[in-house]
Amino acid sequence: MKPEVIASALTDLLDLPSRLSNVEAALRRLEQNVGALAERLPPPYKSPAEAAIQLGCSVPTIRRRIKDGTLRAVRIGRSWRVDTTSLVPPSEEQITALAFTARTGSGK
Repeated sequence: MKPEVIASALTDLLDLPSRLSNVEAALRRLEQNVGALAERLPPPYKSPAEAAIQLGCSVPTIRRRIKDGTLRAVRIGRSWRVDTTSLVPPSEEQITALAFTARTGSGK
């Protein structure tokens, strides 16, 4: 190899950290822009049947939770759409507390 080619390659290698820092800065800006866009998007909605599948319960349970206000939903025409950001399956602790309440008729 010619010394000029080797010198050019070494120079490129020495310049690599500054190039990487530029790429990292651009990536951080891109992540911020994507986050800002995601905040402005409307929440995704699902039908009660799709929400029931996601939560592992029945459609009547979803309808009851919509009616009592424990599940966020909007009415579009004659049908309901459930806000998927509110679809979080109950934790083991919540299930245990609900089972205890159902058995005893009182809270913890």
